[in-house]
Amino acid sequence: MLDEAEQLGLDRQLIALHLERVTTGQPPRLPIVECCRLDNGGILPLLDNFNDDVSQQYVSFVPAAGAATRFTKVFAEVIELLTEGNYQAVITCLAGFKKQGLLKCPLTNKFRQLIAKSHNLSEQELAEQKIDELFPSPKALYPCVVDGASFLDLKIIEHRAIGNARQVFVIPTGCQEKFIAATKNYDCQLSFLEQGLSLSTLRFSHGKRLVVRQDNKLSPVPAGHGVLTALFSKMKDFAPSAFIRNIDNVMGLNPQAIDVCKRFLAQHYFLLTSVQKIRHALQQRQLEQANSIAQRLHKRLLNSSPRQLTIANADLWLTLHELFHAPLPTAEQADSLEQLLKLYSRPVNSLGQVPNSGNDMGGIPVFVDFHGKRIKICLEIPHMIEADRHGLAKEASHFNPVFVACELDADYPQTQNPFWLLAEKNYRGQQVCYHETLLYETLGNSLHCNAVFVDVPRSIFNPHKTLNDATGKHLSDWWVV
Repeated sequence: MLDEAEQLGLDRQLIALHLERVTTGQPPRLPIVECCRLDNGGILPLLDNFNDDVSQQYVSFVPAAGAATRFTKVFAEVIELLTEGNYQAVITCLAGFKKQGLLKCPLTNKFRQLIAKSHNLSEQELAEQKIDELFPSPKALYPCVVDGASFLDLKIIEHRAIGNARQVFVIPTGCQEKFIAATKNYDCQLSFLEQGLSLSTLRFSHGKRLVVRQDNKLSPVPAGHGVLTALFSKMKDFAPSAFIRNIDNVMGLNPQAIDVCKRFLAQHYFLLTSVQKIRHALQQRQLEQANSIAQRLHKRLLNSSPRQLTIANADLWLTLHELFHAPLPTAEQADSLEQLLKLYSRPVNSLGQVPNSGNDMGGIPVFVDFHGKRIKICLEIPHMIEADRHGLAKEASHFNPVFVACELDADYPQTQNPFWLLAEKNYRGQQVCYHETLLYETLGNSLHCNAVFVDVPRSIFNPHKTLNDATGKHLSDWWVV
């Protein structure tokens, strides 16, 4: 089976790990010790003293391979009827949509025309329709405002306003021509990377049997957004860092939103370049200089000098501990130049978290107990133990990393990511499961990364998960300049 997977283009080492975990292991459930907050140092404020335009130091990176199924759920019945050729029932559905006021929703022009003339449609006209033109997939290509602009359009325009030199979109295999056609009128640097078989895994039944297709061939499935870190090496020549945003979160061109974005990027740039200077000083065995840089970094981001600690290289260790929440060393370990360099060489990532309304769950910044170690992580619901979920939405001050800035020229080991989960889905009428990792847990943990969580205003968090989120929204609602 591994030989067949490798011949298809799947990563043999990853598939072997997934096989072992899915068939014999259990995904981790992590007890929450404490929520990260501004008052305990788990969340950093977004500071006002970073005003430099550093946007050219970033490549915008947008996962855009997700299907539009949830967004177009209201149209599921008409899609099924069109597929079956039951055109009279389609006409009845379209008339119902018109009566319900769905013309106020973002729709493709062709589908809008069908609804508008539902009282005068022929079966022949419906038979000539192509479903993927009425309801495009992936979601990036679907309209997200009534004017017809797509999620992809809005992202490109937003990133151009920020000033990013290059934009990279992760797309499904075989969709490159669609994306090129959709962006042909944009005069900016765009790249498309496929989330292909090398970032896929295999499906299993709940009896842990391998699921195959009708032709008895293996059935690959994308292995989650966590594996997208494998694409970072393809972008490190563009810029030192990636600026990651979800395709379906709208920020717009409001001056406040642009200002927040630029300050967030400038703050991360200061963090990353400071750590890079520390690395260089440690490599040159310039410990006094490294400690001095660490002290300035600590003071600038935490607004305080490191407290007094009677160990060697105290400033370096306290910055690791109080900024990135790495454990303090013993007196014997504190003098280890090798250990300091190892810790400061970890990827430097900033996750912009929005204030929690008191009802929000998902992507919660917390301290957890991981095999007896206290670590910081952007924790998703599947990894929370049941007892911790109750009341967490009200207890957590922040959630959802709406902005992520991450170091590109860094090691994000795929096989050492312990924060995996068992995705459960319906596949051709059968319940299946498969191994999956999550991007923001992968980038936002203190076990493998030098990660910080940053407070950003909720005004930049406008997710369009369902059609109702976009009802009545026009471009003018976001293009306030």
